[in-house]
Amino acid sequence: MPPKQKFIILGAGINGLSCAYRLHQRYPDAHLEIISDRFSPDTTSDVAAGLWEPFLLGDTPTELVRKWSRESYHYFHDLWRSGRADECGISLVPYVAVTAKVDGLEEPIWKDFAFGYGELSAQRLDELGREHGVKYVSGNEFVTFTCEPTRLLQFYTSALQRSTGVTFRRQKITTLGEILPAADTVPNAIVINCLGLGSSQVLGDDGGSLAATRGQIRRVEAPWMFQVLISDAGYVIPNTGAVTLGGTKQKGDCDLLVREGDSEGISRGCCALVPGLGRAPVVGDLVGLRPTRSSVRLELEWIDGVVPVVHNYGHGGGGITLAWGCAGHVLSLVQPLINGPGSKL
Repeated sequence: MPPKQKFIILGAGINGLSCAYRLHQRYPDAHLEIISDRFSPDTTSDVAAGLWEPFLLGDTPTELVRKWSRESYHYFHDLWRSGRADECGISLVPYVAVTAKVDGLEEPIWKDFAFGYGELSAQRLDELGREHGVKYVSGNEFVTFTCEPTRLLQFYTSALQRSTGVTFRRQKITTLGEILPAADTVPNAIVINCLGLGSSQVLGDDGGSLAATRGQIRRVEAPWMFQVLISDAGYVIPNTGAVTLGGTKQKGDCDLLVREGDSEGISRGCCALVPGLGRAPVVGDLVGLRPTRSSVRLELEWIDGVVPVVHNYGHGGGGITLAWGCAGHVLSLVQPLINGPGSKL
């Protein structure tokens, strides 16, 4: 009998668990080992606002961003339609973005597949401008999804824990050598690297300029808020459990401590959009470090010509948006290794 297929997944954020879940769906008899120093609710993904919108993706090829984000968009829609919205933290919400910047908003590369996309009329821009005390020059709207990351991570974790073939191991990985010897002893082992910022220490990032972009947010109780609002002053993103107010985008800043000045700026900017938020009870202020890179790295690498490692990291501010689609891409890289022409396994 041939040895059992094994997947070693590094990282337990939204990308790591999306890969684990999809791999388990495709190869239910394989053994999965998920290794991470942090698990939900303590991952970077748990801090994310969970808005579906490609963001901070560097020079990642447009066709790939479209492919990955479209697949995730349809996946969220399927969860919402199937009655799993509450379990997975999925909300279907209207989205409005406006700017006073002279150049206006860039035309989204995804506008053809997002529900109800349209440019805001001059009349609507004037109305919003009067409400916010700003002269807006452009804006757009569509219907999107928000995903409360902690709920989706818990959904994946619970599904995986029900299988006897899946194990979770808490361990901080500092070099691939810490797990490659074990992988080398298993003929059918494939490593999936979803370490995010941890890839910088483990890999030196292979020249991709992986860096932290600090994001601080505030979560408030505002169950009456059902619309995403984005402007130059800030963003308001409703989730199933709370409303996320944000936020900062501080590249190269690795400070995980909450800064009072940032909290005040976030509150001030968001209250300019929706004054009633000033009366909303504060759930908490949180900080996360986005793994920004020159482009998303999603590719297969053979270590010493023996151990296949599929890299999947550098998703910037689009981790939630791309995770399901990127996990599908991982599957497409894994499949030929298992049963395709020229397989080394």
